[in-house]
Amino acid sequence: METFRVHSGPKRRKKPSPAPIFMTCVVLGLLYLVFYGISTRREEDETDLAPAVEDQYVKRDGSSPNPLVWFAIRIGKTSFPQRLVFELFSDVVPRTAENFRQLCVGFKNADGRRLTYKGSKFHQIIPGLMARGGDITSGDGMGGYSIYGPTFTAENYQLSHTRKYQLSMANIGGPDTISSQFFITTAPAPWLDGKHVVIGKVISGHEIVDAIEAEGTKDGRVSHPVTIVDSGEVVPNIDRNKTMSKMLSNLPSLPNWHWHRKGVGEKNQSHNSLTTSDRGSSRCSR
Repeated sequence: METFRVHSGPKRRKKPSPAPIFMTCVVLGLLYLVFYGISTRREEDETDLAPAVEDQYVKRDGSSPNPLVWFAIRIGKTSFPQRLVFELFSDVVPRTAENFRQLCVGFKNADGRRLTYKGSKFHQIIPGLMARGGDITSGDGMGGYSIYGPTFTAENYQLSHTRKYQLSMANIGGPDTISSQFFITTAPAPWLDGKHVVIGKVISGHEIVDAIEAEGTKDGRVSHPVTIVDSGEVVPNIDRNKTMSKMLSNLPSLPNWHWHRKGVGEKNQSHNSLTTSDRGSSRCSR
């Protein structure tokens, strides 16, 4: 007997389940939100790097009446130098700011001695407090010299140590013994008000300050040499109508790491500790 097969027609394809499509959309959406959030947060973090210190200073509209100076910083012996730029508050502390500016560009005193930050090192770094340098005579924190003589007195204490990345002058003896030594705050330090003169702030290179801070220890000793291999002024006699970004764009290009001048500030340092009596843990000595 012949068997007949009933042809049922073309097989129908099963419709794809909406569940995988839905899950794919959900996963893609979550990935977008995650990466968008990271990107947004990164932008916010970069914005936070510039401390909001304008509240205690004269409001600025993008063009600065104050000089800008820079350091080329090298950490260790083989790393490439990186740029650190400061704005000096000559509108508040003109005498002290001028001392720092002259030491950045190089100053020859009446005795024919050249005073400069080039070749000097950060001799004391305490994480969570400050990074201190500028001893251009002995290199160990016991010396220093200003363009006005060995030391000079503070002109005022109008500005407060309320933010990270502020530039302030250190005393090498008792009160009013300002020379060439300075420190950069790595945290707010209001207990230093009335004792140390804030003269500026970091406007470019905040990540370099963070890298410098990482070389410090609780007792202030430096793990690897942090050297100012060169320094100068961003734009001498700047056009006051230029914006800050235009002024920074005029910076000379950094040469390679062989900038480092051998024989300058290379001797072993005898690191002296910060005074701890005025704070629970550590604070800058006078």
